[in-house]
Amino acid sequence: MASLPIHAHIAICFVAFALIRFMQHLIKKKTQENFSAERITEELYRIQESILRDKSNGNRYVVPSKPSPYAIKIYEVMNKERSVVPFKLTAER
Repeated sequence: MASLPIHAHIAICFVAFALIRFMQHLIKKKTQENFSAERITEELYRIQESILRDKSNGNRYVVPSKPSPYAIKIYEVMNKERSVVPFKLTAER
């Protein structure tokens, strides 16, 4: 009999698999392009934001990385917006 952590791990893997397949389906449906699971993972993995702190006043600013054309397509297909312009980090975010 498998232990609870093993069942949880299998469940997490299945959900990740289902999500990536769903993303592949949406991308194909909306753009007529095939994105492999590896391509989607790599493109989303490269999306980063750096947080910089101004030592003079303590304000923090977010500096997003420049997304690739593939990452932009993925965000558009998933109806997600992503700022490419640096902005001040506030308590609400």
